[in-house]
Amino acid sequence: MDDVRGAIAGGSDASSPDGNGYTPLHFSAQGQQPMVARLLLEAGAAVDAQDKFGKTPLWVALFNVRDGDGEIVRVLLAAGASPDVQNKSGISLRALAASVANYDLMRFFE
Repeated sequence: MDDVRGAIAGGSDASSPDGNGYTPLHFSAQGQQPMVARLLLEAGAAVDAQDKFGKTPLWVALFNVRDGDGEIVRVLLAAGASPDVQNKSGISLRALAASVANYDLMRFFE
């Protein structure tokens, strides 16, 4: 948290992507770090930023949820993340979850 706060205070862009399009918010979603995500969102991070495959932080968060946890998913949804953003293959999270009847994903969209 201190490193993120320091980077933001030093003028770092909370939505600056790496070479694969991953933003700090993608990384916080991957690591299931809701407090870091909140900090980045407060600093103006784009909630639906897409990586080179079109995955948003919400995509990354959902596919990294462990042991029924999902606070990071709830943080992103509360900040306006959309389960309907399509990836580069034209598939949204909501459509994917429905097509595979995945309760673990769908529970966040009900």
